[in-house]
Amino acid sequence: MSSRARHNPTRSGLILMEVILALSLFVVAGAVATSAMNSSIDAVRRLRMRTQAADLAVTKLSELLIDLRVGAAVLEDEGPEPFDDEQLAEWTWQIDVEEVEDEVESNRPVLMQLKVTIAHTDQPIVYRIVQWVPAEPWMSRRRE
Repeated sequence: MSSRARHNPTRSGLILMEVILALSLFVVAGAVATSAMNSSIDAVRRLRMRTQAADLAVTKLSELLIDLRVGAAVLEDEGPEPFDDEQLAEWTWQIDVEEVEDEVESNRPVLMQLKVTIAHTDQPIVYRIVQWVPAEPWMSRRRE
C-alpha cells in the first residue's frame, strides 16, 4: 500500500482544527492572565497611594501637635497647601480647626477638633484624620 492510500484528508483537517482550537485557548488564557495582572498592579498602586496619604496625614497632625506644645503654632484653618518636598508635589494638605463649646457654660470652648485632610491632585484620593485636644491650653493661640 502506498502512503497516499493511507493518508486520510478528513483526519488531517481534524488535526488542523485541534491545533487551531488549542492555540485559541492559549491566547484566551493569556489575555485573561494579562488582564488579572493589570488589575492587581492597579490595586497595588491605589493601595500604596492610600497608605502614603495616611502616612502624610499622621505626619502633618503630629507636626501640628508638636508645634502647639512648644508654642510655635497658631490654631487656624489652613490650606489646601502643597507640601514643600518636591517628591510630594502631587499631594496637598489642609487643616480645619473647630471649637466645641460646653453646653453648661456657653461661649466657653472645651475641645478643639483638628482635622487634617490630605488630597492627591491627580487621583481621587482623599484621606482625613481627626484629633480632639483640650481647648484650654491652646485658646490663647487661636487666631480669630
